Amino acid sequence: MRPPRIGVFGLLGSGNVGNDGSLEVVLGYLRAEHPEAVVDTMCGGPEAVTARYGIPATRLNWYRGEYRTASRAGAIAAKGLGKLVDVVRTAAWARRHDVVIVPGMGVLETTLPLRPWGFPYSLFLLCATGRLLRTRVALVSVGAGPIGNRPTRALTRWSTRLAAYRSYRDA
Repeated sequence: MRPPRIGVFGLLGSGNVGNDGSLEVVLGYLRAEHPEAVVDTMCGGPEAVTARYGIPATRLNWYRGEYRTASRAGAIAAKGLGKLVDVVRTAAWARRHDVVIVPGMGVLETTLPLRPWGFPYSLFLLCATGRLLRTRVALVSVGAGPIGNRPTRALTRWSTRLAAYRSYRDA
Protein backbone atom coordinates (compact mmCIF):
# COMPACT_ATOMS: atom_id res chain seq x y z
CA MET A 1 0.00 0.00 0.00
CA ARG A 2 1.39 3.40 -0.95
CA PRO A 3 1.78 6.19 1.61
CA PRO A 4 -0.91 8.90 1.60
CA ARG A 5 -0.15 11.97 -0.48
CA ILE A 6 -1.13 15.13 1.37
CA GLY A 7 -0.99 18.66 0.02
CA VAL A 8 -1.10 21.83 2.10
CA PHE A 9 -2.46 24.91 0.32
CA GLY A 10 -2.48 28.60 1.13
CA LEU A 11 -0.71 31.89 1.56
CA LEU A 12 2.13 30.15 3.36
CA GLY A 13 5.74 31.31 3.45
CA SER A 14 4.66 34.85 2.60
CA GLY A 15 5.71 36.43 5.87
CA ASN A 16 2.42 36.10 7.77
CA VAL A 17 3.31 34.56 11.15
CA GLY A 18 -0.24 33.26 11.74
CA ASN A 19 -0.41 31.48 8.41
CA ASP A 20 3.00 29.90 8.91
CA GLY A 21 2.03 28.92 12.46
CA SER A 22 -0.99 27.09 11.02
CA LEU A 23 1.33 25.27 8.62
CA GLU A 24 3.64 24.28 11.50
CA VAL A 25 0.73 22.84 13.48
CA VAL A 26 -0.49 20.78 10.50
CA LEU A 27 3.03 19.53 9.73
CA GLY A 28 3.56 18.63 13.40
CA TYR A 29 0.34 16.63 13.43
CA LEU A 30 1.13 14.86 10.15
CA ARG A 31 4.67 13.99 11.25
CA ALA A 32 3.42 12.60 14.58
CA GLU A 33 0.28 10.78 13.41
CA HIS A 34 1.12 9.96 9.79
CA PRO A 35 4.92 9.84 9.48
CA GLU A 36 4.65 7.81 6.27
CA ALA A 37 2.69 10.57 4.49
CA VAL A 38 4.25 12.34 1.53
CA VAL A 39 3.62 16.06 2.09
CA ASP A 40 4.10 19.08 -0.17
CA THR A 41 2.60 22.54 -0.51
CA MET A 42 1.17 24.94 -3.05
CA CYS A 43 1.78 28.32 -1.50
CA GLY A 44 2.65 31.98 -1.81
CA GLY A 45 6.28 31.66 -0.72
CA PRO A 46 7.56 28.28 -1.91
CA GLU A 47 11.25 29.07 -1.43
CA ALA A 48 10.67 30.05 2.22
CA VAL A 49 8.51 26.97 2.92
CA THR A 50 11.07 24.58 1.42
CA ALA A 51 13.96 26.25 3.26
CA ARG A 52 12.19 26.36 6.62
CA TYR A 53 10.24 23.09 6.64
CA GLY A 54 12.16 20.91 4.20
CA ILE A 55 9.17 19.99 2.06
CA PRO A 56 8.63 20.50 -1.66
CA ALA A 57 6.62 23.60 -2.53
CA THR A 58 4.94 24.87 -5.67
CA ARG A 59 4.16 28.54 -6.32
CA LEU A 60 0.47 29.35 -5.81
CA ASN A 61 0.22 31.58 -8.88
CA TRP A 62 1.88 31.19 -12.27
CA TYR A 63 2.19 34.96 -12.70
CA ARG A 64 4.72 36.24 -10.18
CA GLY A 65 3.24 39.75 -10.20
CA GLU A 66 -0.18 38.47 -9.10
CA TYR A 67 -0.44 40.68 -6.03
CA ARG A 68 0.86 43.87 -7.65
CA THR A 69 -1.53 46.34 -9.24
CA ALA A 70 -1.57 45.93 -13.00
CA SER A 71 -1.78 49.24 -14.84
CA ARG A 72 -0.04 48.52 -18.14
CA ALA A 73 -1.65 46.49 -20.90
CA GLY A 74 1.11 43.86 -20.75
CA ALA A 75 0.69 43.35 -17.00
CA ILE A 76 -3.09 43.11 -17.34
CA ALA A 77 -2.74 40.54 -20.13
CA ALA A 78 -0.19 38.55 -18.09
CA LYS A 79 -2.56 38.49 -15.11
CA GLY A 80 -5.41 37.29 -17.32
CA LEU A 81 -3.25 34.59 -18.89
CA GLY A 82 -2.06 33.62 -15.41
CA LYS A 83 -5.65 33.00 -14.29
CA LEU A 84 -6.12 30.56 -17.17
CA VAL A 85 -2.77 28.85 -16.60
CA ASP A 86 -3.58 28.54 -12.88
CA VAL A 87 -6.66 26.43 -13.70
CA VAL A 88 -4.44 23.77 -15.28
CA ARG A 89 -1.64 24.10 -12.70
CA THR A 90 -4.02 23.84 -9.72
CA ALA A 91 -5.84 20.85 -11.21
CA ALA A 92 -2.56 19.04 -11.96
CA TRP A 93 -1.29 19.71 -8.44
CA ALA A 94 -4.54 18.67 -6.72
CA ARG A 95 -4.72 15.48 -8.78
CA ARG A 96 -1.43 14.23 -7.29
CA HIS A 97 -2.91 14.16 -3.76
CA ASP A 98 -5.31 12.06 -1.74
CA VAL A 99 -6.25 15.05 0.38
CA VAL A 100 -5.39 18.74 0.40
CA ILE A 101 -5.49 20.68 3.67
CA VAL A 102 -6.07 24.44 3.85
CA PRO A 103 -4.83 25.17 7.39
CA GLY A 104 -6.16 27.79 9.77
CA MET A 105 -5.76 30.98 7.82
CA GLY A 106 -8.52 33.59 7.52
CA VAL A 107 -9.53 32.26 4.12
CA LEU A 108 -13.26 32.84 4.60
CA GLU A 109 -13.13 36.42 5.82
CA THR A 110 -12.11 39.82 4.51
CA THR A 111 -10.36 41.56 7.37
CA LEU A 112 -7.51 42.00 4.89
CA PRO A 113 -8.35 43.66 1.56
CA LEU A 114 -8.55 40.62 -0.73
CA ARG A 115 -9.49 41.06 -4.34
CA PRO A 116 -11.87 38.35 -5.54
CA TRP A 117 -9.49 37.24 -8.31
CA GLY A 118 -6.59 36.81 -5.89
CA PHE A 119 -6.68 34.18 -3.15
CA PRO A 120 -10.49 33.68 -3.17
CA TYR A 121 -10.19 32.65 -6.83
CA SER A 122 -7.25 30.34 -6.05
CA LEU A 123 -9.20 28.68 -3.24
CA PHE A 124 -12.21 28.23 -5.52
CA LEU A 125 -9.99 26.63 -8.19
CA LEU A 126 -8.62 24.22 -5.60
CA CYS A 127 -12.03 23.23 -4.26
CA ALA A 128 -13.60 22.91 -7.72
CA THR A 129 -10.77 20.86 -9.22
CA GLY A 130 -10.58 18.80 -6.04
CA ARG A 131 -14.26 17.92 -6.39
CA LEU A 132 -13.92 17.14 -10.12
CA LEU A 133 -10.81 15.00 -9.62
CA ARG A 134 -12.01 13.33 -6.39
CA THR A 135 -9.27 14.86 -4.27
CA ARG A 136 -10.69 15.69 -0.86
CA VAL A 137 -10.15 19.30 0.19
CA ALA A 138 -10.29 20.08 3.91
CA LEU A 139 -10.66 23.64 5.22
CA VAL A 140 -9.28 23.09 8.73
CA SER A 141 -9.88 25.60 11.53
CA VAL A 142 -10.21 28.46 9.08
CA GLY A 143 -11.26 31.99 9.93
CA ALA A 144 -14.69 33.02 8.70
CA GLY A 145 -16.70 36.19 8.80
CA PRO A 146 -19.10 38.38 6.83
CA ILE A 147 -17.92 39.21 3.32
CA GLY A 148 -19.33 42.38 1.77
CA ASN A 149 -17.86 42.13 -1.72
CA ARG A 150 -20.28 40.11 -3.90
CA PRO A 151 -17.75 38.34 -6.16
CA THR A 152 -15.57 37.43 -3.16
CA ARG A 153 -18.62 36.18 -1.27
CA ALA A 154 -19.75 34.07 -4.24
CA LEU A 155 -16.31 32.49 -4.72
CA THR A 156 -16.05 31.83 -0.98
CA ARG A 157 -19.54 30.31 -0.79
CA TRP A 158 -18.79 27.97 -3.69
CA SER A 159 -15.42 27.03 -2.19
CA THR A 160 -17.03 26.00 1.10
CA ARG A 161 -19.74 24.04 -0.68
CA LEU A 162 -17.21 22.15 -2.79
CA ALA A 163 -14.83 21.35 0.08
CA ALA A 164 -15.12 17.83 1.51
CA TYR A 165 -14.52 19.01 5.10
CA ARG A 166 -14.82 22.33 6.95
CA SER A 167 -14.04 23.37 10.50
CA TYR A 168 -13.95 26.95 11.75
CA ARG A 169 -11.93 28.84 14.34
CA ASP A 170 -14.61 31.55 14.57
CA ALA A 171 -18.21 31.27 15.76
